[in-house]
Amino acid sequence: MLSIDIIVPIYNEKKCVEELVKRIQKACPEGKITFIDNASTDGTLEILDKMEAVSVIHHQVNEGYGKSLIDGINETSGEKIVIIDADLEYPPEAIAEVNKELDNHDAVFGSRFYDGSDIDMSAFRSLGNRTINVIFNFLYSKNLTDLYTGIRGFRREALSGMDFDRHGFEFVLEISCKLAKKSFRFKEVAVIYNPRSTGKSKMKHIPEALKFAFWILYYRVLG
Repeated sequence: MLSIDIIVPIYNEKKCVEELVKRIQKACPEGKITFIDNASTDGTLEILDKMEAVSVIHHQVNEGYGKSLIDGINETSGEKIVIIDADLEYPPEAIAEVNKELDNHDAVFGSRFYDGSDIDMSAFRSLGNRTINVIFNFLYSKNLTDLYTGIRGFRREALSGMDFDRHGFEFVLEISCKLAKKSFRFKEVAVIYNPRSTGKSKMKHIPEALKFAFWILYYRVLG
């Protein structure tokens, strides 16, 4: 059995972090959980520091979503890597399916749209998601439905030799583009999406969508 690291970037998620850990441990008891705390100020860090079953990487200032993931990847060593957002919008139970598919694929994405289900999302956000996926699939000859997903997995060997330098949300596109250019095996699995009922999303969707479009073209031509 291949070893697995579960990497969770986190910022001000005091209300859900304990439930998150319990559900991850139940879904993937063999996984090693590593949180990257991005200078939380609401007590999240204090809760994490009391948990013996998890590792925590501390950022003294908010260094960005992508930098959290880069540090999490670099500071762990499992043969599989699963990344999941901390806010419970994406069910930790889906980690089991992502982990299973990583036995035969290099990159596995949990997709909110894989089975054609309707989700609670504004028409503008839905259009932006579809547009970004169409551009990516056209340029990289893929058939993905959800590049913006908050749960994804990789085989560490597929990332060998890659350097990553995008420290914001565009990191998820950087890693997808670099893997796609090397013709690694991609797979999607359906996930049930539960829009957050507490707190606020950390993503500013309009500027991030524009950046995603730019970086798709950048990595296809120059990256």
